[in-house]
Amino acid sequence: MTDFAAIKAGDPGGILQIAFDAMKIETVSALNLLSSSQLNKWAAANGARKTIMLASEDYNHVAYELASAARSSLENTNASLDLSDHEVMGMLIGMEQAGLISTIAKDDLISRATEPKLKYPNIKASDIEYARGLV
Repeated sequence: MTDFAAIKAGDPGGILQIAFDAMKIETVSALNLLSSSQLNKWAAANGARKTIMLASEDYNHVAYELASAARSSLENTNASLDLSDHEVMGMLIGMEQAGLISTIAKDDLISRATEPKLKYPNIKASDIEYARGLV
């Protein structure tokens, strides 16, 4: 059991308690998976669907492989896209550089996948006691 009285006594001014309280609610942006349905909504909203489909049918297109992979994700109802995967993010940037999607469309897709999450989801009151021992 946490001895909060001892923590308070060893933490004059409540500096550690304030830090602990701040850490409990601190968030970071995390990239989530996007489903095929979400990808289709994004492609329709940004006008990227037609460009991707046309490039995926043109074997001579500079971004044929990227467009084919994107088309597969759009058409496969069980597909999901993990933007936290560095290779996937690299492909997204490659699609932007090849002109398949605009910078606005790329940023919109990243925004749709971004969600705030707790930075320290498992922090406990006992962590204050540990921190107090380090001070």
